[in-house]
Amino acid sequence: MDYSQNRTRVSDERLLAGSGAEIASVEAGSRAGSGAEIASVEAGSPADRAGLKPGMVIQTIDGEPMQDILDWLWHSDSSQIDLSIEKSAANQSNTVSLKRELNEPWGIGFGNPLFDGIHTCVNDCDFCFIK
Repeated sequence: MDYSQNRTRVSDERLLAGSGAEIASVEAGSRAGSGAEIASVEAGSPADRAGLKPGMVIQTIDGEPMQDILDWLWHSDSSQIDLSIEKSAANQSNTVSLKRELNEPWGIGFGNPLFDGIHTCVNDCDFCFIK
């Protein structure tokens, strides 16, 4: 029995505890490599107040591209962030500023913790966990 997906889910849930971000599922997304697709927006949250909607794609946060949920957690640890957003229907980008109170979550849920897809390697090093 393969428990690797289970380990990933548990790790993601522990990582995200109290972070203000949620993972809807741990499946490879169809938008891999093109930003972080928003899966959900909590009503009344800073993301909701800024007009963010599910299906929009965050390209950068404060000018930094995001590869995974760790980048989101690192770069969003602030009271104000600027997001470069792509609206999925229009393929049009704009910048949105979000502000929050101390300890307030951003209210954004992502469908996939790997925003740029799964990386594999064929080197087969003995010490490496990427196989």
